[in-house]
Amino acid sequence: MFKKIITSLTVVTMLFAVIGGLYSYDQRKANAADVLVMRQEIQLLYKQFQDDQDKRRARDIESRLWTLEQRYENQEMPVSVKEEVFRLNQELKDLRTENK
Repeated sequence: MFKKIITSLTVVTMLFAVIGGLYSYDQRKANAADVLVMRQEIQLLYKQFQDDQDKRRARDIESRLWTLEQRYENQEMPVSVKEEVFRLNQELKDLRTENK
């Protein structure tokens, strides 16, 4: 009788161990799929954030260029201002080619 009880408890314990192991394995694989989905979503959000930063920077450059052009509309630009305008135009061009 005592042997039957011990054998039964051993079988039940092993059954619980197998079920626990399978549950753990399933959770790990399910989490791996979730992590992959989250990684893809984070990459998309990061790209959107970078695009927004680039658009904001392009708007700032255009505003600065417009201000300089309005300020020196009827007069000759000093060399330093011409260099600044050239640099800003180049940066704006680079931003636009990166986003294509």
